[in-house]
Amino acid sequence: MNSTWRATGASSRGKTHDANGLPNQDAFASNALGGATPSIVAVSDGHGGEAYFRSDVGSRFAVEAALEVLQRPPAQKDLPGALIRSWRARVDQHLREYPFAPKEQAIVARQVWGADPVEAYGATMLAVAVYDREILYVQLGDGDLLRVAQDGRTERIFYKDPRLAVNETHSLCDPEAESRLQQRREARNGSDPALLMASTDGYSNSFARDDDFLKIGDDLLQMIRKSGVDNVTADLPRMLKDTSDAGSKDDITLGMLLNMNAVGRAGDAGPAPVAVASHGNRFIIRIVSIVIAVAVLAAAYYALNVRKSMPPAPPSPIPLGTAVK
Repeated sequence: MNSTWRATGASSRGKTHDANGLPNQDAFASNALGGATPSIVAVSDGHGGEAYFRSDVGSRFAVEAALEVLQRPPAQKDLPGALIRSWRARVDQHLREYPFAPKEQAIVARQVWGADPVEAYGATMLAVAVYDREILYVQLGDGDLLRVAQDGRTERIFYKDPRLAVNETHSLCDPEAESRLQQRREARNGSDPALLMASTDGYSNSFARDDDFLKIGDDLLQMIRKSGVDNVTADLPRMLKDTSDAGSKDDITLGMLLNMNAVGRAGDAGPAPVAVASHGNRFIIRIVSIVIAVAVLAAAYYALNVRKSMPPAPPSPIPLGTAVK
């Protein structure tokens, strides 16, 4: 295939972690920030909380492992094991270099899982890789992999395991991690998508309806076509922060692979409209619009009634129809 792929992405710490003085638990990595073959993007969400006190490190190891293994992926049946082993090797090395401090050992002792130190690094893994003949999607745990067609139609690749409760997720630290890792291979048959997106669950959890979340695919595609990759990349941290602040208050990380043949060389039309840049807050935009409309009507009504109550006077220098404040 002749498509040229480029990666971009950003991560924003949520208000909840800001308030508690905790680091961003998410991670993002790609080998294609300047273009590469194969093109890979990966994100991870560390579980956070007392029991997973090294999950920010675990999420970083998750994206590193994804980039390493997906450069030359093994056969489908061997891929889950290769990814888990690569992640655990990093965890084991970190534990050797940085053993648990007494306070951390006390935390481990209080947990149900007891003596397994790997749990402290618990994190998810989401990745997408574009090869010459196929696209590979990999996911373990919550979060979202989205495929955005060239006409903006957006498809979710995997759905959450219905057996899990709202705040539960599968994890790299699970004993059954290999069997729970999902993968999908898609042949490149001449109609590559425009965008491939990987995001942590703080993004989708910021939307009241799933349909609203899925609209981000077309929103971002139109922004990139209008303002260009570099402008959107520069604005992405602010966009993610605004979305988190108005929604989940959680860390949000978004990684994207862009089909440069499909998104075009946009940027001549100037900055993207504010309404599009605020795609995560459609309901806020509607409320603001209503408030503005009401204010305009109230001002007009006030001005009209003031004029009716005024005694005749010489012509005013104020143009007819201007609201009197």
